[in-house]
Amino acid sequence: LLARHASALPRFKECTIKFLHCYASSHHPADVRDHDNLETRAVLNVIERYLLTSDSGIYCSNIQTSCWAEQDQTIIVIRPYKIPVCNIGDGRHAHL
Repeated sequence: LLARHASALPRFKECTIKFLHCYASSHHPADVRDHDNLETRAVLNVIERYLLTSDSGIYCSNIQTSCWAEQDQTIIVIRPYKIPVCNIGDGRHAHL
């Protein structure tokens, strides 16, 4: 799908990618996976190929979280800016 529509899609030099892993409430808490899984990395590589200049930490912030929901799904949100990661003391924010 991304390959077919790549020419019409924006490319982001800097961005924040949010992965929201939703689990149906019928799951047991032990079913919730940690956030360092290979599947997320594979999806990020595809997103980078078609939408990003680079997924380097210099250009891209990643956020992952999990929640209970009505059904299992992963929602991916791409914002066209990096999140500030720390205050360097003079009111400016440093970015990774």
